[in-house]
Amino acid sequence: MTFRDRLERIEGDGRARRVVTAGGLALGCDLVLLGLGVEPATGFLAGSGIVVDDGVLVDERCRTNVEGV
Repeated sequence: MTFRDRLERIEGDGRARRVVTAGGLALGCDLVLLGLGVEPATGFLAGSGIVVDDGVLVDERCRTNVEGV
């Protein structure tokens, strides 16, 4: 899986059930969150130890590299 892929479409029966990327990856989902025209404000995290790269980096469960965050 690449994190530089882009969303191709959202599939479902009146609610989001799966998203499909331009690269053909299909991911089941319960929720789709859209941030359009948003620039992440991460300056306040300086010195926290949380890894930031054009936004806060998280795993598949939205956890940062810092325990409990």
